[in-house]
Amino acid sequence: MNDARNDMSRITIPAWVERYRPRYLKYPRNGRRFVTPKKKEAMRDARAIIMRLRRTSRGMMSEEQTTYMLAVLRAICPFIFEELLLHCLEDLGFGVKRSRYTFDGGIDGIVWDDDERKILLQAKRYSGEINPQHVLDFSDVICQDEEAVGGLLIHTGITCIRSQELREHFSHLDIVEGCGLRELVIQ
Repeated sequence: MNDARNDMSRITIPAWVERYRPRYLKYPRNGRRFVTPKKKEAMRDARAIIMRLRRTSRGMMSEEQTTYMLAVLRAICPFIFEELLLHCLEDLGFGVKRSRYTFDGGIDGIVWDDDERKILLQAKRYSGEINPQHVLDFSDVICQDEEAVGGLLIHTGITCIRSQELREHFSHLDIVEGCGLRELVIQ
């Protein structure tokens, strides 16, 4: 686990990512720290990042791809990160419904599989270990939605032991990280 953090500290974030970094509010309010982008702009930026990541990571080894991709995804605006994941799921053939960026009740998107089963999505940009309380909270949101058959918690951090135990306990929740996230983006 320590090696992963050391690898991340050696990665230089490419200059092109600067355009997609979050803009902070001058006076944070209601728990919001970032300027909320327009939906169409965020969708366009997400598609551009996907194409760039796929193009630049072609010649890299798997481990190097993962480290590079996580560094880029941790640096971009959280709203663009949500859009990026939804685009990747659409590319895989899932039906997608985008939610509001703020005050969305913990749901960053809704995905339907081939059998029209509803799956809730939550995206987290972590640089460290995932907070087990976030796993519990998302599990509660999934259980409260009568139509949902499960949920995807996709994050850029490290799944700690407690969060892994929770993942095993909740069969309706899947956590995607690291290599799984790389595969989702690169496809």
